[in-house]
Amino acid sequence: MKNLLQLVIFLFIISNISFAQTKEKKYEIVYDLIQDNYKVASEYNYNIQNSYSKTIDRSFYETNDYCVIAVPTSSGVTDTDLYIQFESGNDYVKNDGSNTWAMVKFTPSYTRTMRIKVVNRNSSSSSASYNFDIIVLYKSKNSK
Repeated sequence: MKNLLQLVIFLFIISNISFAQTKEKKYEIVYDLIQDNYKVASEYNYNIQNSYSKTIDRSFYETNDYCVIAVPTSSGVTDTDLYIQFESGNDYVKNDGSNTWAMVKFTPSYTRTMRIKVVNRNSSSSSASYNFDIIVLYKSKNSK
């Protein structure tokens, strides 16, 4: 019984460390981008199950450079993919590497509505939902 209790405590500590590291990474990335003259345009929060996705349609303006970040704020996610797509569904830019969080930077050639697609590609439970923060940052092309 003592070993079982120790295992439960260990797993709880490890999951909280992982969660704290993910949140810390989010703040670190956003802080670095703000230092590079980016401003937070929007922040979204969604629950996404393993192998499922969430899409957000929004306007992107040709006068700005953009950075979009998808960060799981629940422990257990091991692979997050991020796509910026045209309304047709074709990819404009993507980050589909095997990372816990994903980021893309881009500058639209003209003002248009585009789709942000975040995919929970892999996580520890196939039935649980995981919390994700999706942050859109921008900076004027003139502020380079």
